[in-house]
Amino acid sequence: MPWIPIPPRSMPRTGMHRAARSMRWRSRWSRRTGAAFSRGREGCIGIQRTVAEADADIIEVDLRATLDQQVVVFHDRRMDHRSTCSGSVESRRYEELAACHLRNAGAPLPRFSEILAIARGRAIVDAEFKTEAAIAPAIRMVIATGAVNAVYFQLGSNRERYRQVRAYSPDINVQFKATSDDDLDWALSRGDAHLRIIEMDRDFLDADRIARVHAAGKLVSANTWRYQYTEERFSASCARAFHAGVDIAVTNNAASCSRQRYEPPYSALHEWAYRVAGRPHVRALARQVGSGVRDMGRQLRERLPSP
Repeated sequence: MPWIPIPPRSMPRTGMHRAARSMRWRSRWSRRTGAAFSRGREGCIGIQRTVAEADADIIEVDLRATLDQQVVVFHDRRMDHRSTCSGSVESRRYEELAACHLRNAGAPLPRFSEILAIARGRAIVDAEFKTEAAIAPAIRMVIATGAVNAVYFQLGSNRERYRQVRAYSPDINVQFKATSDDDLDWALSRGDAHLRIIEMDRDFLDADRIARVHAAGKLVSANTWRYQYTEERFSASCARAFHAGVDIAVTNNAASCSRQRYEPPYSALHEWAYRVAGRPHVRALARQVGSGVRDMGRQLRERLPSP
């Protein structure tokens, strides 16, 4: 499967990937042709449906390793809240996890190998190491299954983790997060063709930095769900990211993001309103109001008689 290209600017900003997280999904869009998909599915069956129905470009998964070095997909540090088991994935052998099911899906915890099989020839897998214990077995699995060109690993801003991955293989595709110009300079100075993607937060991302990344032949990724206090529960912020030059948008609202790929640039009034809403004191006030509303709702529920 070819790597995600950077298409001409005249092309619609389309395509996506599903972020497979325990209980929480994120969608990731790249500027390729694709379709919207529904949210809330988990486990291998949910991922398979997503790939089949939405023609997803990328599937994002969080990786943890069991006591016997089996790699499974699970986001949280402990399993208590999201699954029928307790404790951590790292404290159990894989055979013990066979009885553990995701609470919202009734499905067992997916294995990384199952995700690779589902995505093969259909989508690229974006994998995040939740612990260092998952690094070696995950890389070995990618190499053994011949999926090197269909997977990339998130490294955050961890330079030591980059060196760890490179110690295992110089050909593994990775994504590095630049939180400062020093990070960006460091990443681009590696001369690493397999450091494919640079992630940037909204407050750091600007036209000059995006241009530098593109000039180096790499893609830019941004979490558009962080652009809003409501985390895109009502409408996505993908259009803003795409018009800025972002190649991969991570969103909580796939349907809205799908519609926004064809939207024209924001008007001056829209941009002004967006900047005002994004100011720290305005965001702080919104958080206070939201917290107050939640407290009122909780107090009301406590006063109501139980059914």
